Amino acid sequence: MIDAIPSNVFLYENSCLLNWSKNKDLIFCNFKNGIIKTKNIIFATNGFLKSLGIKSNYNFPITLTASMTRKLSDEEFKSIGEPKEWGVLPVRPMGATIRMTKDRRILIRNTAEVHEGGANLRKQLENMQIHGVSPVVAINVFPGDHDGDIKAIEEIAEEYGARVATTTHFAEGGKGAAVLAEAITEAAEEPSEFKVLYPDEMPLRDKVQIIAQKIYGADGVSFSTQANKQIDTYEANGFGDLPVCIAKTHLSISSDSSLKGAPTGWTLPVREVRASVGAGFVYPICGDMRTMPGLGAKPAAASIDIDESGEIVGLS
Repeated sequence: MIDAIPSNVFLYENSCLLNWSKNKDLIFCNFKNGIIKTKNIIFATNGFLKSLGIKSNYNFPITLTASMTRKLSDEEFKSIGEPKEWGVLPVRPMGATIRMTKDRRILIRNTAEVHEGGANLRKQLENMQIHGVSPVVAINVFPGDHDGDIKAIEEIAEEYGARVATTTHFAEGGKGAAVLAEAITEAAEEPSEFKVLYPDEMPLRDKVQIIAQKIYGADGVSFSTQANKQIDTYEANGFGDLPVCIAKTHLSISSDSSLKGAPTGWTLPVREVRASVGAGFVYPICGDMRTMPGLGAKPAAASIDIDESGEIVGLS
């Protein structure tokens, strides 16, 4: 990016701002090695900005990265249709933006969306803290992943004091996962105080309630008439002390697969409750969740056929 900076933009590295003042239309920024005069200034610092007293009521911490190409050659510029200066804004707040600058450079601002999308990771880390164990966040890096996105995930993990293992096992196999194995070993060896969510004697409805609110972030739980009758039957027959394993979609921390991140303001709908007494648990079934295991969207049988020579194809 440094190589792509326009000639009218100056970069001063490792320059600590000592103080600043304003005189009429000019702002004077005093550094250890000199003074910079400008008409406008943007303050970019860390999450402690409010404590600095700079527009304390009008700011909030945010992390951004930007990538900018060198100036496009005439041939490159022509290949994309010689567009005028333009910009593409995201539908989602704080998403990535793409701009074509006046001097034929493509500027991409990103990473803020990674922090926003990190709500689910934050919730999972909170859940680990509730249980009193040491989490390890594994970042499975694929070729082409952006360093800024990886850094954003690392920062989220570090907010919660979690170990981070940035792995490359997709490209390098076991060698690329060695750092993860080391991080897990360290976490397993350190002292921890595992805590269960509820005691065995807690009523089944309360067990479901505490899981929904503390782990999933729901406002509450709604039990169908059928579910209430089943719970009453299990408790009357002495199965109320069994732990609860909730059956719901895996596509969201909520019971609605369309809700991403760490949604709030929703209610966990318990449709029915079943008991696996031999295995030792009760499992409420939520929403439209099905208990048929492991079936893909397209059955393998749909790909099996007989070719022109009479050979069976599509078995593997």
